[in-house]
Amino acid sequence: MSRASLLVALGAVLVFGAPAAGAPTWGRSVEISSGDRALGPDLAMSAAGDALVVWDREVGSSCPTEPAALTCSHRIELTASPSRSGTWRTPVEISRPGIGARPRAAINASGSAAILWVHDIGRDRVVQASYVNGSSPWPSWPEPNDVSEPSLEVRDHHIALDASGNALAVWAERATTNFVVRGAIRNAASGAWSAAAKLSATGGNTSGGPSVALRTDGHAVVAWIEDNSVVRVTQGDAATGVWESPVSIPAPTAHGGPEIATNAMGDIALVWARGSTGSLRSVQSVFRSRDGSWTQPVEVGIVRSEAIDELQIGIDGGGDAVAMWVGDAGVQAAERGRATGNWPAPVLVSAPMLAASDPRLAIDAAGNAVAVWVGSKTEQVQTAIRPGASGPWQPPVVLSGSLASKPGVALDSAANALAVWNRESAPAVVVESASLDGSGPLLVRLRAPARAFVGVRARFSVEAVPWAAPLVGPPRWRFGDGRSTTGARASHAYARPGRYRVRVTSTDARATSTTSTRWVRVLKHRAWLGHTAASRGHDQLVQQRLVERSLERPRAAREPFCDVTS
Repeated sequence: MSRASLLVALGAVLVFGAPAAGAPTWGRSVEISSGDRALGPDLAMSAAGDALVVWDREVGSSCPTEPAALTCSHRIELTASPSRSGTWRTPVEISRPGIGARPRAAINASGSAAILWVHDIGRDRVVQASYVNGSSPWPSWPEPNDVSEPSLEVRDHHIALDASGNALAVWAERATTNFVVRGAIRNAASGAWSAAAKLSATGGNTSGGPSVALRTDGHAVVAWIEDNSVVRVTQGDAATGVWESPVSIPAPTAHGGPEIATNAMGDIALVWARGSTGSLRSVQSVFRSRDGSWTQPVEVGIVRSEAIDELQIGIDGGGDAVAMWVGDAGVQAAERGRATGNWPAPVLVSAPMLAASDPRLAIDAAGNAVAVWVGSKTEQVQTAIRPGASGPWQPPVVLSGSLASKPGVALDSAANALAVWNRESAPAVVVESASLDGSGPLLVRLRAPARAFVGVRARFSVEAVPWAAPLVGPPRWRFGDGRSTTGARASHAYARPGRYRVRVTSTDARATSTTSTRWVRVLKHRAWLGHTAASRGHDQLVQQRLVERSLERPRAAREPFCDVTS
C-alpha cells in the first residue's frame, strides 16, 4: 500500500445520515383496522395530538369482485388514539345498516369530532354525518343525521370544524343532469343541521370540486370549477350559514382540482390544473391576503396528463404556501413566499424519475411540512419532511410494505405527524399507521474522522436543521477528553492516544435537544508510517482535503435524514 493510500485509510472521514437521538423519526407501522376489508381511510388530528381514523368496511363474500352488489355491505368504522398516546382503540361501527362509503373526518382543538359519508338508499344517495362533543377517545357516537336531500350522485364531500364546534359540510350533488355545490352547517349552540344551501350558480355545471378550508374563527372558503372554464370561490360563516356571492376567476380549460387552503390571518391560497383531456396540464394558482384582492392566475408547474385529482395545497401561519402534485419526474412541490409573492421553480420531493401517485400534504403554522405518496413501482408509501425554518425537503424514506394505497397525513401543534394508508394483505385489505416523533432538530451530514493523530487537529462538521422550533445557538461539540467547543465546523487536537466518544448537540427554542455520538481512535506514533516532524503539516492538509471532498459530494449520494423500522 502506498503512503498516500494508507493516509486515506487512516484518516478517512465518515459521513453519517442516520437519525440522531431526539430527531424526527418514523416509528414502526401498525395495523389499526379490524375485519377483512377496510378501505379508503381518512385521518384527522387535533393540535393536541388526538387522532381519528375512519374507513369503509366491506362485509360479504362478493365484496372483492362486486363491491356494489347487494350482498356486499358497507359500514363506516373508526378508531381513535388520544393525545399522542400511540395507542389505538378497538374500532367501532357508527353508520346505519345499509351501504355507506367514502367517510371523511374532522376534529377541532377542544376534541369535538365529526364524520361525513355518503349513504346509499337504493337508486338515490344522501350525505350523512355523525357528531360528538368533548374529547377523545369518543366512547359513543350518536345516530347519524341526513345532511342532504336524496340525489342520484354525490362526490367531493368534505367536513370541517371550527374552534367553537360549528361543523361545515360541503359536497357536489347531481339531481338530474348537472352537478351543483351545496353546503350545510351544524350550529354548536343548537346542535341541529341546517337545510343544505346551494352555493353554485343556477344553470352551471360543477366540473371540479368543491374543496373547503375553515379557519378556527368559523370563516369558511369554498372553491369549485364550473363548466371547465371558471373557478368560483365563496366565503361564509360556519356559525350562521350566511354565504357571500361567489367570485369568478377565469380559468379556461380548468380540468383538475381545485384545492384551497387558508390560515389564521385570513390568507387564502388556491390551485387548480389547467389543460385539455389527453394533454399536459399546468398547475395554476391565485392568492388573496386577508385585506387584499385576488391576484392574477400564475403558472406554478406541469402535471401529468392523467393527474387530475392529485393537487395539494397548504399554507402556514406566515402566509407562505406549498403546492404539490405528480409530474412526469415524480412528486413535485413549489413554494410561494408571502414576502415576494413569487412561485420559484418546483423541486422534486420523491426519488428522481420514479412514478408516484396519491400525494398528500400536511403543513403547520410554523411551516413544517410532511408529504406522503405511493411509489407506483413498489406500491409502498413513501414520505419526506420539510422543516419550516430551513426550506429544503429532506430525502424520502419508505413507510410501508408493498401493495399500499390511499395514504393520508396530519400534523399536530408540536410537529408530530401521523400517516395512514391501505395495504393489501391477501385476502384482506387493512388500514395501517405510522407516527413521526418531531421532538428535536435534525442533525444531518455529520462528518468525523475514523482515525486521528496525537497533536494533529482532527476536523468535524455537522448541519443542524430545525424541525418543530427554531434553533438556539450553534451546535455544541464534546470531544470525550474534557474539551468542548461550538460551531457547525470544529477542529480538535488530542493530547493522548485512545478511543474517544465525540458528541454533538443542537437545541431548539422549545429546549429540546438532539445529540449524535461518534467514536474516534487517536494514534500516538506516526514514525512507523515513515513520517517526520516535517510531514505533520502535510498530514493536516490531507485530513482537511478529505473533509472538503466529502462536503462536495452530490446531494443525491447523501443518506436520508432518518430511516424506518419495518
